Amino acid sequence: MHFHQEGFEHVPGGGVGLGEISTLPTAACLANAVHDATGWRPYDMPIRPDRLLEGLGT
Repeated sequence: MHFHQEGFEHVPGGGVGLGEISTLPTAACLANAVHDATGWRPYDMPIRPDRLLEGLGT
């Protein structure tokens, strides 16, 4: 992971949000929960009902 440390002078206060980083493990947790419940591992997000049914072969 790389944090860009310069070039944010245009941002008020000089701060940059890091909220996107917290969304990455959430997707993996959801995919693992689907795998544990169904035995099918989703590789694409979002996990829509049509993709789930296709993955289950129904």
